[in-house]
Amino acid sequence: LFSYSFFAPIMIFIMAISLRIMEALKQENFQPFIANANVNAGADQATWIANAAFYIIPIIILWMGIGVAKSSGIAGADTVVGAVKKGGKWLANAPGHYSGVYGATKKAKEDFDKKGKLFGKKIPFMGTETREQREARWSGGITGGRKGYNNAIHDLNAKKVKEVSENKDTGNMTEVDLQNLYRNGNNFEKGAAMLELANRSKADAKHVDEMKTMFGDNSKVFNQIRNKVKTYDPTAAFATQLDAAGHVVTFDNQRMTEHLNSNQFDAKKVNSDAMANTEFVALAMETGNMKPGDLDELAKKGGKYPGNIKKSLGNILDQNLTDSSGNVILDRAGNPIKAHEDLKNENHRNIHLAHLASSGEIHSSVDTVPQRKEIYSRLNKDNAKNLSVATIMAHPDELVKHISHGNFKEIVSNMKDNASRQALVHVVLGQPRSPEVDRLSDLISRDPYLVSLV
Repeated sequence: LFSYSFFAPIMIFIMAISLRIMEALKQENFQPFIANANVNAGADQATWIANAAFYIIPIIILWMGIGVAKSSGIAGADTVVGAVKKGGKWLANAPGHYSGVYGATKKAKEDFDKKGKLFGKKIPFMGTETREQREARWSGGITGGRKGYNNAIHDLNAKKVKEVSENKDTGNMTEVDLQNLYRNGNNFEKGAAMLELANRSKADAKHVDEMKTMFGDNSKVFNQIRNKVKTYDPTAAFATQLDAAGHVVTFDNQRMTEHLNSNQFDAKKVNSDAMANTEFVALAMETGNMKPGDLDELAKKGGKYPGNIKKSLGNILDQNLTDSSGNVILDRAGNPIKAHEDLKNENHRNIHLAHLASSGEIHSSVDTVPQRKEIYSRLNKDNAKNLSVATIMAHPDELVKHISHGNFKEIVSNMKDNASRQALVHVVLGQPRSPEVDRLSDLISRDPYLVSLV
């Protein structure tokens, strides 16, 4: 600013001199010079030289003037700026509010230089960040059109986030420091903080949504964050709508399905928030990418897992079958047909077995003998561990007929409730004689543990 302030008046002065010289040359009589030149070289050459002098001399003066004005301007500016810097150093070392004034001024300068902000307001086209983005857009647009324009700014944002991650060493920051950086930092600092939080499985659906708004759905920064988040919370990674509390309402079904069918999906790594989403659990089990054993492993982690799994499975089995228009399909008796009541279908059956394992109850939609057979014949130590007394006593003859003889002791011994263990043994011994009852009764009579439950 000071340099150009000194340059202008000096240059105007030089221009004035040049104009005066041009006026004087125009009025000068060159005839004696031309006449002398006619004798030696001819009139044409002499005339050309005279005319050239009219332009060359002022041009030389102007050219020299530019250099003088520039050097004088910088010299003057250096003097002024040097004095200001000396004052700044004094303020920096001064006690009281003077040092605060210097700090605030320095911060304001940094904000203006980097972000183009003055008194907290963004000045259009100012700041190194804005300039870099503008240059990236122009360059990308020239080489790749609209797509290149977008890719260029995405590349620049990813580069800036990476620089922040390296400069602040986010990999070694505590989670509290990362959260503070995310709350108080600029966009690139927020991106770097969230990238590291996602790497630690700490970014949630609300964070992901904020990153999508900040950098764009197709940006490199957002994709990096989403790729980390989808390993533990696919619902957050592919969310399209959140409720007021930040929970996922809807997600991109196509992207979710592609992820579930890929080798990147590991059912045992999904967090409890995702297991609270009924639509996600249903899709994962309907596609065969989540099995009852996976849910059992997740439930063992404790916390919110058991409750969320039980609730989601119950919601899934409560869903009615609908047609393409969304109308509920009814059976011949006029009752709604449940969406997952075909127990010949392995994926439907797995949902029912997982529900039995988490709740200890057979869902009310299992209301026929063939359906119950599909459940009882597949009882094992894992899905029968929470088996309730009510479930055991509901259809004891079917249960005894179809339960596995080879798994019986393992099932009983692994049940969590002693009352349920005793109920199952008593049911066997109380049934009318049959080949199945005789085998189980013989097994009980020869096993001290089972006898102790009688």
